Parts: sequence; C-alpha cells; structure tokens
Amino acid sequence: MQSVIMMDFSTRFFKKPIELWHRHAKVVRAMWVWVAVLLSTLLIVPCVYAQTQALQDLKLERQEDGFYMGASLNFELPPSAEEALAKGVPLNFVMRCDIVKERWYWTNKKIVQVERYMRLSFQPLSRRWRVHISGEPIKQTGLGVVFGQSFDSQLEALAALRRFNRWRIADANQIEGDTKYQLEVNFKLDLTQLPRPLQIGALGASDWTLNLNHQHVWALEPIK
Repeated sequence: MQSVIMMDFSTRFFKKPIELWHRHAKVVRAMWVWVAVLLSTLLIVPCVYAQTQALQDLKLERQEDGFYMGASLNFELPPSAEEALAKGVPLNFVMRCDIVKERWYWTNKKIVQVERYMRLSFQPLSRRWRVHISGEPIKQTGLGVVFGQSFDSQLEALAALRRFNRWRIADANQIEGDTKYQLEVNFKLDLTQLPRPLQIGALGASDWTLNLNHQHVWALEPIK
C-alpha cells in the first residue's frame, strides 16, 4: 500500500508541472500573436500614409511646341507658416521638375530641369489674398514678370496655388518618342525667402516643413 501511495503522489507531482507548462506555452503563444498583430499594424500604417500622392490628377500633354504638365498638389500649410501668413508675412514656394531619360546601357541621364516659383501673401488692410506665379525667382524688391491674382479668402488662394495647368516642362526637340522617362517633381516652401528673424527659427523646424516629392514613369508613344 505504501508503494501505491508513493506512486500516486509522484504522478500528481509530475502532472502539475506539465499542466503549468502547457498553460504557460498557451500564454506565450497568445503574447506572440498579439505582438505580431501589433507589429503588422505599425508596418501597415506607414505604408498607407506613404501612398498619399503628392500630385493628383497628373496630366501630360504633347503639343507642337513642347510638353505640358497639369496636376493638383496635395498639401496643407505648416502651422507656423500659416500663422506667419496671417500676420502679413508672404510665403514663397518652389516647384522643380526633372526629366530623366532611362538608359539600359548606362546610368540614367537628366535632360531637363525646370522650375516654377509661387508666392502666397495676405494683405491685412484690404483682407485680400494674393497669389503670384513666375518662371523666375520672385524678388523681394520687385515682382518682375509674374502672373498675379487676388482672392477673397485663404481657401480660394490655396486652391489656386495647389492647381496648375499647362506648365511647359520641355521643348518638343528635348523629348524623344518611344522612350521611357522618369519625372521627378519636388514642391517645397522656400524658407530662405522668409525675413531673417523667422529664418533662424524656421530652418530645420518640423512645424515649418513642407517638402513634397513625386516620381512618375513617363512612357511616350512613338512619334508618327
């Protein structure tokens, strides 16, 4: 009888650690599943955010005198920039388009680089908004040769700034038919045009940052 009692005690003694081990394994597996779900969520969110297009409704046209681009810029003004704008500080923007020719036998070649300059300003006395657009840098001392338009609200002015049509990006003889090109478009707030006191705090500050980049593969049909 004594040996039977000892055997029963031993069985129960070893049975409990096995049950605890199984429970522990289930908990560990559940934790790993939770961690995997969390990591997948963290990885998916940046990907979805990265898919936000800097340019929307992109349209490329070939005319007799050259190639034209139209699109809508997808951006919002940084908080500090919007605050400075409301106080009468003009904001200057630069949009650059690089056209790169793809070459299988050598490195790709940049064949065109064009820039477009824009200024958004608010006139506190008249409560009017102004948008100026030029193919050359807009000087602080004078506007030079630019296209200007006035608006009653900031919303209307930003809509005009975001949307552009028939921007000539290349001459007719610069682009070959039946060739692939890479369009690289950059749009940024030009902090170097801010008043000097604002430049000191704005450079490198996240609440002043506005820098959009967009790439597009442009496959032209053969010229007939």
